[in-house]
Amino acid sequence: MPQIASHEHHHPQPTSASITYLGGQLVVDTDAAARHLFAALGLDAGTGAAFTRAWHSRAWLLASRLDQIPETADLAGPFPPEGRQVVRRDFPVHFVADLNAADIEADLNTVCFDDAEKRFLDADRAVQVLRLYEPAALTEVAWPHCPTANLGLTKPVPATRALSTWVLRPGSYLLCWRFPWRRPALVAAARTEQEPTGEAIANLPGFQARRLTAVCDGCGSEWMAFRGETRFVLRFCCPSGGGWNYPEATGRTGTEVDCPSHECEGGRVRLTN
Repeated sequence: MPQIASHEHHHPQPTSASITYLGGQLVVDTDAAARHLFAALGLDAGTGAAFTRAWHSRAWLLASRLDQIPETADLAGPFPPEGRQVVRRDFPVHFVADLNAADIEADLNTVCFDDAEKRFLDADRAVQVLRLYEPAALTEVAWPHCPTANLGLTKPVPATRALSTWVLRPGSYLLCWRFPWRRPALVAAARTEQEPTGEAIANLPGFQARRLTAVCDGCGSEWMAFRGETRFVLRFCCPSGGGWNYPEATGRTGTEVDCPSHECEGGRVRLTN
């Protein structure tokens, strides 16, 4: 991420509910886009709380079926105890593979993926659906001197005790991710009765990462910016034609700037995605 210029006061400037101007770049807010997605589908993030807490746990996790949830006494012998599997959280696909290794039927479907290159994103992002065909128990395990628990390492060392256990109910879980430094960061998770298509998601606010639109409330002119650039060109005009640059616009307040058209008096241009 480029350094923020001094005139930006080292703070992001919000330009809409889902767009930020940061470090000389217009960026779609992935968290806000996830909220739009959940609202459109009528999803409640609380239904994904067990998954969210387990993924964010800094302890090691053991996956098991419900009849094999480990207790501290089970951890005194060989590691991992029979019927349990260390769950990696370095990548979602590894998480699912470890559930399968614990004899829990699950799979993962990528609904959409956007890489940050030439888009209005500060990191890659993805929307996936985790399908669980049976309940899964995820148990925290306290280990001595193992600060790398969440990095997907599986080196066996003596366990001290079992901590919390989260139970994931069967069904589909919609997962929204960011990938800063190529590592996944969970943005939101919720159970869902319907699995959205990539085409449907592309039409929601915050998911048009390839372009931004700017519309004047005075003269009605419309501009668009493409491929992560801050230059806006007239809609229906060749992208190499005339336009204006967001960093040079006057009257920047929140989502709006002064209309750059010399023929417009007092118009305000609002950015949307």
